[in-house]
Amino acid sequence: MNELEIVIGRRLRVRRLRLGLSLATLARACGVTFQQVQKYETGQCAISATRLWALSRVLDVDISYFFEGLSPQANSGTPRAPPQAGARADAERAAPNRLSSRGET
Repeated sequence: MNELEIVIGRRLRVRRLRLGLSLATLARACGVTFQQVQKYETGQCAISATRLWALSRVLDVDISYFFEGLSPQANSGTPRAPPQAGARADAERAAPNRLSSRGET
């Protein structure tokens, strides 16, 4: 779980309850099980963009509702590529240029 999944899940639950929808009703409307909606609400499972779009339609909110007010660091739990990966890619892109500048192919 990361912070973003937890925040989205909480907002999903708040909106569902405000509308008076049960887990089962929301699940049926979106084509998933109520257990899956439960996992979304607790942040145990990430929600795909397609599923989040469907949920926003059923809950009658703009998809931005789930992200309003979040800081850019909200998804700090997401693994990032190690710094050397970018440097390696830069070196690999530069390698053909070094060869061609020496007249080699």
